[in-house]
Amino acid sequence: QELGVNQLICMINFPMKDARTSNLYYWHRDRLIVTSTAGLLEQLNQREFTVERMMAHLAAAVVAGIPPHPRRVGPADCPLFYNVDRNIESIAGRLTFCPNCRKQFKDKDAQERLRAAERILAAYP
Repeated sequence: QELGVNQLICMINFPMKDARTSNLYYWHRDRLIVTSTAGLLEQLNQREFTVERMMAHLAAAVVAGIPPHPRRVGPADCPLFYNVDRNIESIAGRLTFCPNCRKQFKDKDAQERLRAAERILAAYP
């Protein structure tokens, strides 16, 4: 709260790991989110997989405010897919919220978060 924000997102270009997973893309604890682009930047290009889309997907997932899918569950084109293989298509490709995620946005506040997240995704089609 000292910075006047609810969450802080940090993007680094160093490999990350935890006790269960090597080469993590996304790590979250309390209000801190860290994402690692190690090994991904060279896969980005100006047409299909862009850094802007990669950042928009991260922002949409954070704005959505619901947990990611369990490992290897759910469609790979959902922003909340747990991408253990760090496939660039699930990081910087075209993504949309899957039906199972959409079901979690039940109340008015949740619906507003979904609309905001979808606007972010639509800005980088």
